[in-house]
Amino acid sequence: MHPADRVTYLREASHVERAHTIPHHGSYTVGKHSYDMVMLLLALKPDASLNLVKAVLYHDLGERFTGDVPTPAKHADGEMARRLDAFEARALDFLDLRIELDAEERRWLHAVDKVELLLWCKDQLAMGNMNAASIIGSLLEILNHSDLPQIVVEFIDSHEWARNPDRLPS
Repeated sequence: MHPADRVTYLREASHVERAHTIPHHGSYTVGKHSYDMVMLLLALKPDASLNLVKAVLYHDLGERFTGDVPTPAKHADGEMARRLDAFEARALDFLDLRIELDAEERRWLHAVDKVELLLWCKDQLAMGNMNAASIIGSLLEILNHSDLPQIVVEFIDSHEWARNPDRLPS
């Protein structure tokens, strides 16, 4: 594939809208989600491998071809979910972006994927969007049954939504 074509695909992938079945404030794209995941990962695991950082950035780029199919639809139709996963994997192969992860890296990818969505939902609630409340309940249920790194568990338990001041401390 010509580099210009690859760059175009990657840029298009970052524009895919997430959470499109839930009324929400602002835009929530794959690009924003992936960036916020990387920042969360590096804040909680500063020594994250480049392999893991790349996997976080790439993990939803297959949605360039499928869109973001809502999780409830995937849960309701396991066969569709398997076919979508396979199709998205083919898309990552096409874009030459498939990253092999070890078990610990997969654990971190799962953790920051779900926690980033949790933080987005908290942002939505802070802006008065009550539609996010049911997602938070579902996410906490998933996270409570996940094998998360201890620092992620501590982060979830201690996190309270707040907006930081706009001024740098003196």
